[in-house]
Amino acid sequence: MPPIRSLILVVSASLALRPAVAAPAAGPRPWQSFADCADSDLLKKHPLPAGFPRDAAVGEILGRTLVRSPAEHEVACNVIAKQWKAQKEPTFVVALDTVRFRPAPSGGAERGQHQYQVGLYRQEPGGGYRLLAKTTEPVDLDYDERLDALDLAAYRLTPTELAFGVRVSRNIMVAGGVGTNVTLNLYRVSDNDLTPILSTLMLSTLMAPGLVDSNQGDEVPAEISVLPTRTGGHFDWKKRQGKRSVVLRWTGEGYELRGKDPVPDVN
Repeated sequence: MPPIRSLILVVSASLALRPAVAAPAAGPRPWQSFADCADSDLLKKHPLPAGFPRDAAVGEILGRTLVRSPAEHEVACNVIAKQWKAQKEPTFVVALDTVRFRPAPSGGAERGQHQYQVGLYRQEPGGGYRLLAKTTEPVDLDYDERLDALDLAAYRLTPTELAFGVRVSRNIMVAGGVGTNVTLNLYRVSDNDLTPILSTLMLSTLMAPGLVDSNQGDEVPAEISVLPTRTGGHFDWKKRQGKRSVVLRWTGEGYELRGKDPVPDVN
């Protein structure tokens, strides 16, 4: 009988001659995994309150489920909230934006339709959240537009009614620089609906060192203040940018500028 040492050497040699088993190759990422559009800065600035059901809010505000098919993959990019402290009971404005992605020729995902919608929630005594009202139609956003902030300043309509706003920013790439526009969309609460009453440009800047007129527009956004006068029972407003201003009056359905806009669009 051969020595044990010889048997060990024979077995070791036979194992060394066996071909190595290759690890299974990782398959390509599904194109849906490239569908990402979250904005960490925005989510940090407007976090959801504790215990707020994000997924339930998406379904309630949209009024449907997200589109998921082999040809289209819809993502709720950002679900943001801010407490409307002017209300007597704990009330939160919640906005969400969605993007529909489709497969790209490169194997990733390319962006399609981009929209946002808004809901108004009240916190119940037991801690739950109940949807009070929401926008009836989504607002379309261009590819280079994004939710910027929830604006809960005191936009007073009547002695007992306030409006609230959603700010949308747009970055426009130009030769040698970039332009930025910020638009304020204001809403009133009408029964179970959030009705748009004003959409107005609050800031327009152009920073382009490569151009002759390198810097255009204003560095700070315009402001809207409430005047003591009224039209149709609703307070008049004033939109001011520096020394330039214009009055806004109620039309029966919303506000309109009565004069030249103090914020020219430089983009």
